[in-house]
Amino acid sequence: MAKESPKPLRAVMNLTTAVDHLQFNSTSEILAVASSAKKDAVKMVITRSLHCTHLLAPSKL
Repeated sequence: MAKESPKPLRAVMNLTTAVDHLQFNSTSEILAVASSAKKDAVKMVITRSLHCTHLLAPSKL
């Protein structure tokens, strides 16, 4: 076993609450990251590019 800790490929930043829900779409291309502690706290991670986007609530569009 290696002594080094594995390095993450990508970190999801700007989260102000703990993540308590992770869900992949049916093809595993998108990962939804959410928190129930704050309204509309959702991030979407595109797994191919590891790009992270912030979703706005429909009322804010």
